[in-house]
Amino acid sequence: VEFRRHMDETDRPAYTLAVVDMMLRWTDPAPDMEVPPLEIIEEGFYTAGLRCCRKLREKGVRCLIFTALDPAKIPLGRGENFEIVNKSSGYNAIVEKIKQLL
Repeated sequence: VEFRRHMDETDRPAYTLAVVDMMLRWTDPAPDMEVPPLEIIEEGFYTAGLRCCRKLREKGVRCLIFTALDPAKIPLGRGENFEIVNKSSGYNAIVEKIKQLL
């Protein structure tokens, strides 16, 4: 929730690359939890990382998704292309990918 608000209020973040976990939750469950937007209900509560990457891309920030999921099962939209590193590849793989992207 806070990320979406921040992105809506920011013209351009101060960073050029974000490493994002695919399975971020929409928010922590709470009695006074906001009703999630329709896209969250449709796409699932545990794919917030993908939605964060979309928002970041709109602001000109490159994204690297670091996930335990099989990259083939990530619900990308038509024409979407994100850099993805599987967690089973280890931390050296993500460090090398970050170096490559920067």
